[in-house]
Amino acid sequence: MFRNYLKTAWRNLWRSPLYVTTNIAGLSLGFACVMLIMLYVKDDLSFDRFHAAAGNIYRIVHEGKEPDGKLNYGSSTSGLEAVVFKEHVREIRSACRFMGGSDELVAKGNEVFSEQVDYADPNFFTFFSFKLLHGQASAVLDQPNKVVISEEMALKYFGDVNAVGKILRIFQNGNFENFMVSGISAQSPLNSSLRFNILLPISRVLQQDYTMQWFMGILNTFVLLDDKTNVSAVESKIQSVFENQAKEKLAAIRTEFGNFSFNYKLQPLTGIHRDKVYTSGNGIRDWNDPQYSFILSGIAFFILAIACINFINQNLARLLKRAKEVGIRKVIGGSRGQLILQFIGESFLLNLLAFIPAFLIVYLALPLFTSVANKQLEASYLFQLDTLALFLALIVVNALLAGLYPALSFARFNPTRTLAGNVRLSGRGTLGKSLLVVQFVISICLIAGTIVMQKQFDYMMNKNLGFNAAGVVNVQLPYINPPDIALFKNELAKQRHVQFAGAQSIPITAENKMDVKAGSENIPGVPFLKVDNNFLQVMQIPVIAGRNFKDHLSDSANCMVNASFVKAARWNVPLGKKIEWGGQELTVVGVVPDFHIASLKNAIGPVLLNQPKQWVYGELAVKIDPRYKAEAIAGLQSVYKSLVPLYPFRYRFVDELISAQYKNEERWKKVITGAAIVSVFISCIGLFALFSLAIEQRAKEISIRKVMGSGAANIFGLLSRGFFYIILIASLIAVPFSAWIMQRWLESFAYRIQLPWWIFLVACVLTLVIGFVTISLQTLRAAMIKPVENLRAE
Repeated sequence: MFRNYLKTAWRNLWRSPLYVTTNIAGLSLGFACVMLIMLYVKDDLSFDRFHAAAGNIYRIVHEGKEPDGKLNYGSSTSGLEAVVFKEHVREIRSACRFMGGSDELVAKGNEVFSEQVDYADPNFFTFFSFKLLHGQASAVLDQPNKVVISEEMALKYFGDVNAVGKILRIFQNGNFENFMVSGISAQSPLNSSLRFNILLPISRVLQQDYTMQWFMGILNTFVLLDDKTNVSAVESKIQSVFENQAKEKLAAIRTEFGNFSFNYKLQPLTGIHRDKVYTSGNGIRDWNDPQYSFILSGIAFFILAIACINFINQNLARLLKRAKEVGIRKVIGGSRGQLILQFIGESFLLNLLAFIPAFLIVYLALPLFTSVANKQLEASYLFQLDTLALFLALIVVNALLAGLYPALSFARFNPTRTLAGNVRLSGRGTLGKSLLVVQFVISICLIAGTIVMQKQFDYMMNKNLGFNAAGVVNVQLPYINPPDIALFKNELAKQRHVQFAGAQSIPITAENKMDVKAGSENIPGVPFLKVDNNFLQVMQIPVIAGRNFKDHLSDSANCMVNASFVKAARWNVPLGKKIEWGGQELTVVGVVPDFHIASLKNAIGPVLLNQPKQWVYGELAVKIDPRYKAEAIAGLQSVYKSLVPLYPFRYRFVDELISAQYKNEERWKKVITGAAIVSVFISCIGLFALFSLAIEQRAKEISIRKVMGSGAANIFGLLSRGFFYIILIASLIAVPFSAWIMQRWLESFAYRIQLPWWIFLVACVLTLVIGFVTISLQTLRAAMIKPVENLRAE
């Protein structure tokens, strides 16, 4: 029996190539989108769950409340918390510290490479479930001169995975030191918040006294709790221990700054990846905002729903032609259940056929999707058993949902009426039209969203930021054994395509902040830039009052501020005013206009510029001739290598740093654009199916109208009228809804475009044009049919 159902289903599909092609196209695209988003969500939910004790591991984080009521959240702790809390809280079975380090020099013969070096406690490989290929887990980090490297590093530096016992030279504390390779780890899983290639004992960091003091957050502290422990009770015990141990420090802070609170919390390891409060940093990788999963899941649900709806509409349009087949099957003894199984079998077969190109689309599109979604997904994920099981469930569910309604509808047909050709579907397509309205509402919203996002993105890229970033290169300088800045700038001045060079310690997108006291005004969280006397010239920032910096020896006790700082300090004459900053008193010698040091999501606030005497500059801002970028960069590299031969030459254009602030917006613009294209395409397939159904139902009516004298234009207008009503209703719903959504999104930017009305008109007209092109061929074909072909049965 099953073989007969399958054979009949295959023959029916084979005889309808247009139906099969359009259905497979829509379903394949819908399946592909849903499968990609399923991979995204599955990866998101799997982060850090591979650890054997993942359910009992927590990271110590903290919440601080300032005297003005402002809340601060942090996840970095000192080296003290692990020791003190483990000793005094019995529910803590063990503790492990991990610190994300920085790029360090690693030697391979006469070559030098820059590698990320991290630090961890000796129990790191027994606390977590990272796989060691070689070495004893409990002893690989028990000595300061040991190092654990990944198999990738072992192959790179030694040409052999088993490099245990060999010596790796790493630049530490101003010199290359020898470290014995004590362990080789497998590559860290991509769904891990902790990933490392070179791991040194954290005791090397904790040798400094400041690392073992309260409030000195430099690392992550993880604790392993007993099974079925009350986490809230442990948090209370931790807080009690802290307040007892740090009472003198807390009292001193409260005496100086006023009422201040600092509370410790426990963050589940499995929640780190998606926690909106305590995000990534300090060695924690690939944090992801959980709203992305919800939004993408919603998009996936919608795409699957409209693909399923379109499949139903196309089935109904096609099954009108099979009414006589249904009648004959019933006359010769076919039961209602057999008919239902027949139609569901055809639905399952078509879904299965659509899955094959969908799988290929996913395989080919995975690298692009990985880039857009900022995920690390591999093609091997597609072949995992649980992934394949999810895909199979998707096929079965969609086949049942898409095939059940047509099957039940046609199983109820009266044999006498179907054999006479007198059969119509109830409801006159009201359900299909309603669903089409919903589809086009979403399409119009997505198209409008794409246009708004593009205009806001263009605005951000072209807005005057208060400085000129064109041709400005940030060259990274080493903090250890830095070159002489004056010598560096003198050598750069000899380069043909270099115009100016100015030192700075942080990028223009700085986030370093410090509280400032300006007279009687306390100005909290003021961003500061450490610059030299050439910085303003390089960035083409004018001085609107006072003067620029002179040399750093005579001007280190002076500062410059922006116009917003003057306003916040309530100064009429800012020059010569004193401020307290970072434990020192500075004199204001100049004022610059407001300029952006953060993304346009943030309003410009007070900014301080200082030229320190002893602080090490971390970067050099170099103005080059934009017409000769390649030649200028080559010259920069030549000077860099001559003065800092060991360190790799690293640079970035400032306009690239500015663009990097909007990576998230750029990513979502691509996601919404892709969703709009898919939505419009699938909606047009649904429109095509609905009009096919309408034409099948009204074939005799159309023929009679033609006999009575109606021309092709009248018939075309008659059939197209319903489409215009659908778009009109969809537009009336979509325009206010999308305007509200886009206005809410724009409100996240302090500087934004005004929402013009024409964007929504363009979205509606574009949807109308695309839909009109979709139905025009069908309606013209119906209008040109000879009446005799449809009236012959009468």
